[in-house]
Amino acid sequence: MLSTAAASVTRGCWQTLLCACIAHGCSTRTFLASLLGCTSCSKPCCAPSVLMAGFPVGLSMCVINGASLFTSNIAYMTAGCIQRKASIVQGLYIIVLSYFTNLAGSLLLAEFMVAGHVFHQREAFTIELALKKTSASFGATLTKGILCNWLVCMAVWQGNAAQDVTGKLLGIWFPISAFVTMGFEHSVANMFVIPLAIRLGAPLSVSTFIVKNLIPATLGNLIGGAVFVASMYGLAYGDLETAVNSAAAAVWARLTRRLIRGGGSRGSSDSLSDRADAYVAALPTTVAKGGQV
Repeated sequence: MLSTAAASVTRGCWQTLLCACIAHGCSTRTFLASLLGCTSCSKPCCAPSVLMAGFPVGLSMCVINGASLFTSNIAYMTAGCIQRKASIVQGLYIIVLSYFTNLAGSLLLAEFMVAGHVFHQREAFTIELALKKTSASFGATLTKGILCNWLVCMAVWQGNAAQDVTGKLLGIWFPISAFVTMGFEHSVANMFVIPLAIRLGAPLSVSTFIVKNLIPATLGNLIGGAVFVASMYGLAYGDLETAVNSAAAAVWARLTRRLIRGGGSRGSSDSLSDRADAYVAALPTTVAKGGQV
C-alpha cells in the first residue's frame, strides 16, 4: 500500500493523474453500463446476481490498467501520510483531484450512453435503482458508504498485492461482490448511475442526488477508507502505533503531575510517579512487525 501511495505522489505531472482518473471514470463505468443493460432485460430476481457477478470486473480493470480511483486513493494517501511517505497537502491534492476527475469521467460516459440510445426501452431498472438510492436517510447512506469503502479498499489492497492477473482478479472479486450484494453505497459508481437515470427520465433533481446520496456516500467512503483501513492498520502495524503510544504517555504524565500538584500525601505522589514511570516503561519501543500498511 505504501509503494502505491508513493507512486501516486511521484506519478508525474497533473496531466498524468488527470488522464488516469478520467480513464477510471469512463472505462469501468462502461462495464457497469453493460450490467445495467443486461439487468433491465432480465428477471428482477436475477438483478443482484448479475451485478454481483460482473461488477468486480470494473475495479479489476482499474487495478490492472493503472487507473486512479477516488475511494481507494483515500486509504492509500492516508496510509502514506501516516507513514510519512507523502505530505498532507499531497494526499489531499490526489484525493480531491481523483474525486472530481472520476466525476467528470462518469458524467462523460453517461452522456455517451444517452447520446447512443444505449438504454432505449431498457431504462426501467436504472431508474428504479436511482430512486432507491436517493430514498434512504442520510445516516443509512453514510453507514452504507463506510461499509462499502471498507470492502473496496481491502479489495484494491489485495489486488495490488497479487503478482499476476489471476491473483488480482481473485483478490478483488470477493470483497466487491459482497458490497454489491448487500447494496452498499459507492460514491463514484453513483456518479454514473444516478445522473444516467436522471437523463433517462427519472423524477429526480440534481440537488436531490447531491444531498440525498452523493454527500453522505462520499463522507461514508472517506471514513471507511481513512479510518477503518488506513488508520486501523496503521495503528496495528505502522508508525501510528508509536505516535498514539507517545501521546498517551504524555497525557498520562501530564495528568499525574496535575494530581500531584493538586495535593495529597507524599506517599500518593510517589505512587502516582511510580505508576507513570511504569506506564512509560511498558510502552513498546519498536513497531510490531506483523504486517505493513
